[in-house]
Amino acid sequence: MHALIYGCIPSLLTGILLYLVQRVLRRMEKRGEHRADWERERTLLMLKNLNAIGGITEKIAVCVKNERVNGDLEERMREYKREKSRLEDFLREQAMR
Repeated sequence: MHALIYGCIPSLLTGILLYLVQRVLRRMEKRGEHRADWERERTLLMLKNLNAIGGITEKIAVCVKNERVNGDLEERMREYKREKSRLEDFLREQAMR
């Protein structure tokens, strides 16, 4: 009887240890997926922000060339402010986590 008990204890401890390791690995994987989603969202917002800056630069160049300001520049400024605000909100939200 004692031999049976002593034989089962290592198997039982090994099973418990493997369960705990697997649980830790699952948590790490979930964090990695969350981090990848965050990186993807941040990259997308930064690209949109850069695109808005490029649009403003283009319209400023046209305005300087033609020596007059038109409504396109105002629209590009609104677009830039909107994208900048989205990026800042996202970064603030992530910083609070």
